[in-house]
This record gives sequence, structure tokens and C-alpha cells, in this order.
Amino acid sequence: MAQGGQDIFVSTATTKELGVVLDSHNAVAQKLVDFQQQLEALKQGHEEAQKAAAEKQAQEQERQATASQKQDEEQKQVTEQLEGLKAQLAELGKSQGTSDEKLAALEDSTATGLKSLQLAIDELGTSQAELKTRLIPKWEAELSLQMKKLDKDIQAVRQSSEAGAEKLSRAASEQEEKLLAACAAVESSLRPHVDEAAQRLGQAEVDLKKLHGDLDAVAAEGQRRSADLAGELSNAVEQVRDFATNQDKAHLADIKDAHGRKIEMLEGALRQADYERLAFTDRATKELASLAKDVEKLSACDDRREADVAELWKSLEQREKEHQTNLEKVVKEFRTEVVACESRTAEVVQGCTVNMQRQDAGLADLLRRLDAEVKRLEEGLQAQATTVVASIRSDEGARLRALEVEVTQLARQRQELLERLDQEGKDRKAEVEGCAGGAEKRVAAVELVANARFESVRRALDELVAEFQGYVKTENARSMDVARLEALVRALEVRVWPWRNGAKERGSSPDGPGAANGHPPWEDPADWRDWIRTKRPVTARPATARRAEPKDPLSGLAGSPVGTAMTAVRSARPGGERSERAEP
Repeated sequence: MAQGGQDIFVSTATTKELGVVLDSHNAVAQKLVDFQQQLEALKQGHEEAQKAAAEKQAQEQERQATASQKQDEEQKQVTEQLEGLKAQLAELGKSQGTSDEKLAALEDSTATGLKSLQLAIDELGTSQAELKTRLIPKWEAELSLQMKKLDKDIQAVRQSSEAGAEKLSRAASEQEEKLLAACAAVESSLRPHVDEAAQRLGQAEVDLKKLHGDLDAVAAEGQRRSADLAGELSNAVEQVRDFATNQDKAHLADIKDAHGRKIEMLEGALRQADYERLAFTDRATKELASLAKDVEKLSACDDRREADVAELWKSLEQREKEHQTNLEKVVKEFRTEVVACESRTAEVVQGCTVNMQRQDAGLADLLRRLDAEVKRLEEGLQAQATTVVASIRSDEGARLRALEVEVTQLARQRQELLERLDQEGKDRKAEVEGCAGGAEKRVAAVELVANARFESVRRALDELVAEFQGYVKTENARSMDVARLEALVRALEVRVWPWRNGAKERGSSPDGPGAANGHPPWEDPADWRDWIRTKRPVTARPATARRAEPKDPLSGLAGSPVGTAMTAVRSARPGGERSERAEP
């Protein structure tokens, strides 16, 4: 770099006629060297900013890894990260201020180079705008897909809960019908208890409907929060776009105001910069290549950020699946409990029916035996009226007492059966209420966890938006600076070598690279090109040059202050005397 800077200087000791011209050339070369040093300093500042961005990304990954700890520790870590981010933003602001000062000094000292790089920076700006237009819609599409997936999951949970509620209602209705059929077969004394059991079952069905309504409310709340989150994200994206467009417009206006006044100051330097375009073009292409590499690194950083966001969404989906499996497990347990209650109720009804059948059969048998004994006593003991009647009365009294005892035992057994049915109904109701309460608690816990995860995701998205805004500001400033430099280089080439704008052979004069005999017509040992002591060969036309329609080399300078200056410079060249030498 230093050797290349020394090659562009020309000693004034060898020539005395053009000492002033060479002094001005050396001054311009010194300014170009200073400009290159300032570009290197700017590149170092850019690398430091990239390192700071990498450190900030590492801190972000550490914060995501420790997000599953307690809420107090997470809040402390978030505050520390925010403080670090503020400090980094302050450092970036300071570095941006210093870079702005350097750029201001650079504009004052190297005005010849700033305007030539304007077109290249415009191309970089368009490419950066294309990247922004692709990246932001991609984020929006991914977020919309995630929101749709979340809505589908909520609808699936809602449908499963509705199906469970319908199954429970059908099971309750079937159980109610079975109980009503069993109670219809029992005596009229059991009907009030059966009606009471039916009322309790109706109350249980009402409770199940209330639970279904609560689940619907939870699903509606989740959809509303999802819609709010999508609206906030869309508003943030619109704000970022508006801010970027406003900054671009303001910066373009400032550039136009600043460079419009400096065109006249460039005329003197453009006269002496006829032979500096090739070396400066090489350095500019190298700088543009390094800037392109920096842009690629920044795009890779954006890709890593997208990968981090995808991992965050993947963890959120995994948590949602875990909560869904837990909810399904609770519903399955509730269903098993309901089935067990139904089986126990069916067993109780079956036992009651068997007992009633046994009691009816025993009573019929006793009645038959009683009738047979009465007939036998009436036929066999008619002769012995007094003794037989007394004995019969005593025997019949004992049997009646035995029958009364049996009847009282049957009544007691019936009462015990009723009490047992009542107790089992109460136990079943308590079990159903306990299962419903547990399900409500678990649903509330799931909702709290989901809300906590949504809040963390919202904070992470806010931080990403803030970082993206800072990145957009830095990239806009850098792109504008490079654009100004490339525009200045192109303007310098068009003004100094107007005949090269559409020519096929890029010679050093308007008349072409040489005469018909292969030698330049102004061949002279005092050629001005020998004064430039550089070992660099003439390269092909630069990549920034554009083809145009053939035109008069001097027609483009009509009405511009550069035309008279270029005429004066050409008249001062040694080749300008070729016509006078050719006449003799």
C-alpha cells in the first residue's frame, strides 16, 4: 500500500518547465494517499462494528439458553442485557459520530474521488433494498404461518374438548336413561329417590356445559391475543419501512446540496488527474470487492438471526405439543373415571334388581306354603275343634310372628339398599366435581404457561426490531458513502477522458492509440508520458465504464467549466506540437 502510494509521486527536479503542474500533481497524489488511509481507518471501524455485532449475538444466544430459569433471574439477565445493548448502541453512536467527522474531512480533502463512486453505491443501495424487500416479507410470511398453525392447534384443542363434552353428555344421558329404567322396575317407594338422582345428574350436565363454555372462552382469548400480536408485528414492519425511506430521501437531499457547491473546486484538480485513473480504479475496485465481502458477511449474519428465530419458534411449538399431550392425558383420565363410575352404577342397579327378584320369589314361596298348611289343618283337624283350634292358634301366632320378623328384616334391608344407593350417588357426584375442578386448574395452568411464553416471544421480537433498525441505519450511511465515492470516480473518468466513453480502443488521446504505421504521430523523446514514473501497465477498460453512442469527444464539454481547462491542458502537452513539426 505504501509502495503504491510512493509510485504516484513525480519528482520536480527532472523538469523545470512543468514544475507547477507536477507540484499540483503531487498535492493531488498526497490527497489520494490520505483518502486511502482514511478508507482503511473506516474499514477498521466497520470491522470493529461487526465484532461488536457478533458479541451482541453471542449474548443474545446466552440469554435464550437461560430463558427457562426463574422469573426473577430472567428479569435480572434481561436488564443486564439491555444495559449492555445500550452501552453498545452508545459506542456505535460514538463510532458513527467519528466516522461522520472523518467523512466530512474526507469530502473536504478528496472531493475528486467521492463523486466518482456514486453510481456503484447506487447499485449497492438497490441490491440492499432488494434484500430488505425479500427479507421483511419472508419474516411476515413465517410469522403468519406460525399464527395460522397456532390457530389450528387452538381449534384442534377446542374440537377435542367439544368432542369430550359431547361424549360426556351422551354418557350422562345414557346413564340417566338406565337409572330411570331401573327405578321404574322398583316399587313406588323408590321413585322419590330416583327423581332426586335424576336432578343431580341434570346438575352435573349443567356443570359440564359450563366447563365447555369456559373452554370456548379460553380458545377465543387465545385467538384474540394472536390477532393482537400479528397486528403489532405488522405495525413494527411498516414503521421500519417508513423510517428507511425517510432516511434515504433526507440523505440524498443532503448529498445534492453538498456536492452542487463543490463542482467548481474540482476543476483545478481534474486538469492534473489525466494519468491517475488506472491506479485509482484498481484501488477503488479492491475497496468495492472488500465492501461486497462485508455485505455478504452481513447477509450471513441475517441468515443466522433467521435460524435463531426458527429455533425459537420450534421450541415454542414443542412446548405447545407438550401442553396438548398433558391436556389429552387429563381428558383421558377424566373419561376413565366417568367409565368407572358408570360401571359401578350399573353393578349397583343390577344388585338391586337381583335382591328385589329374590325377595319377590321368597314371598311367593311363603304364600304358597301358608295356603297349603291352612288347607291341611282345616281338613285334618275339624273333629278336634277345641284342642286343635287352640293348637292351631298357637302355631299360627308363632308363624305370624315369624312372618312379621321376616317382613321387618325385608324393610330394613330395603332401607339399607336405599341408603347405599344414595351414598354411592353422592360419592359419584363428588368424584365428578373433583375431576371437573382438576381439569379447570390444569387448563388455567396451561393458559398461564402459554401467556408467559407469548410475552417472552414478544420481548424477543421487540429486541430484534430494535437491532434491525440500528443495522438499517448503519447500512444506509455506509451505502451512501460508497455511492458518493463511486459517483465521483465515474464523473472524473467522464470529464477527463470523454473520448473513452463510447470508444472500442481506449487510447490516451482523442486521435486513437497510434497512427497507421504503428507509432504515435507525436513521437518525441520529450513525451509527457515519460514523466509519470510508474511501472503499472495500462489495463483494459474498467467494469464501471459503459458503452454509449459515438459522438464528438468535445461536444460533451459544451457549456461546462471543464471544457476550457481540458483545451488548455492539451495545448500544453508535447504532443500538441506535432502539427508544427510535420509541416517542414
